Amino acid sequence: MKLPSYCLFLVSLIILPSCMDDVSTPQKLSIDMLSDEVWWGGEVVDGRQMPIGRTEFALDQNGSVGTNQSQPFFLSNKGRYFWCDSPLKVNISSNTVLVESNEAEI
Repeated sequence: MKLPSYCLFLVSLIILPSCMDDVSTPQKLSIDMLSDEVWWGGEVVDGRQMPIGRTEFALDQNGSVGTNQSQPFFLSNKGRYFWCDSPLKVNISSNTVLVESNEAEI
């Protein structure tokens, strides 16, 4: 028995979404800063502010970075790091690092 092509199409609409990763849910990470911890990373143009952590810092790589070089990777002087395959939104304060990605796991 041969199934009509529209039946195969309908079955694929049911099966395919269950096989795909759900990247529509934003991934969030909160990191408590260690004593005297500072960070490097983000965009080359922010190098003048490095190390980050002594003052407030915010970066949203989801928009245009213009002619700037940018990477979703940060490294601390305590050997800790976070990175993502996609752009990040990062907020660093004196006691907390908040990281969010709309597209991939952090």
